[in-house]
Amino acid sequence: MRYLIILFLLNSCGTVTINNTQKVITHGPDYQERKHFFLFGTVRNHIVDINKVCESKSALQMRTEFTPMDTIYGIITFGIYTPRTASVWCRKS
Repeated sequence: MRYLIILFLLNSCGTVTINNTQKVITHGPDYQERKHFFLFGTVRNHIVDINKVCESKSALQMRTEFTPMDTIYGIITFGIYTPRTASVWCRKS
């Protein structure tokens, strides 16, 4: 049990954020989807087309992260299935 807790704590810190603004974003993401990866994330490649997501508006921020649920899936499957959640924030006007 101790090893599962250590694995959870080590795995739950995986966030990459690309920010296109200096302002604080106060609204929730306009797009959020769990992307499916396998074998510790080495199998599969996903592309999020921010032009399609934001349409004619520009993107403010894009983030990919291990949510707590993503981490639990990775632990339960011993890394065979390791999803990541992708989120995109678009300019409102």
